[in-house]
Amino acid sequence: MLYIDYHWNLSPTSIVPDPEIDTKKLKWQVGDYWQMTEHDGKLLLQKVDPMVQFLLEGNSRGCS
Repeated sequence: MLYIDYHWNLSPTSIVPDPEIDTKKLKWQVGDYWQMTEHDGKLLLQKVDPMVQFLLEGNSRGCS
């Protein structure tokens, strides 16, 4: 899906999408984890699988 003529607020600590973008249609939810990766020389902001997210959260809390 290509979004043209939308405005994103980018800063070193956050990315705020244009209010007109329907994040529900994209299946983005509050609490989603994202990871910057590189593919074919292009940077991607890629959503982290929910199971990996769950494991990372448990690990950061010192659970074993």
